[in-house]
Amino acid sequence: MKRTISTLSTIRGTMIGTEIMSKQKLRPGGVIINVASAFAFDNYPSAPVFVSENNGIIGFSKSWGATPNYTNTKVRCVVICPAAIDGIDLRNSLGISAGEPGKDSQNTSSTRSTSTSVGRGIVYCVQHASSGTVWFVEGTGLFKAHIPDRLEYSQKIRYV
Repeated sequence: MKRTISTLSTIRGTMIGTEIMSKQKLRPGGVIINVASAFAFDNYPSAPVFVSENNGIIGFSKSWGATPNYTNTKVRCVVICPAAIDGIDLRNSLGISAGEPGKDSQNTSSTRSTSTSVGRGIVYCVQHASSGTVWFVEGTGLFKAHIPDRLEYSQKIRYV
């Protein structure tokens, strides 16, 4: 239940933040950074609620940050998705046992983020990111996600 409340808090916080910073209130606009996990795009059968919650934050932020909303409010909405952060063990949160094959190999030190790299990523997004975009922090790198439009990746299948 905590995770559902967390997602609702993200949505409510975004709506309140937009109202406060909106040009409709004669304010200059601003930036809202929502945080999801890079694990939203991985397959974790033992943590489907965690994965779906983060997918929801990404979908909500992309929609809230879409051009019509930004044009109307001048508030950019961006989502940043850090990988596992050094010093934080996600196995318990994700319901993964220490010996579960395949999961520990995905969290090697080369892909784990540092709190500094996440902070720098947030600063970059505040300064430069377009509204409705999704960014990943892996290791010490910041990557702009290219999530395809539904029609870009669709392939028509002929069936009988």
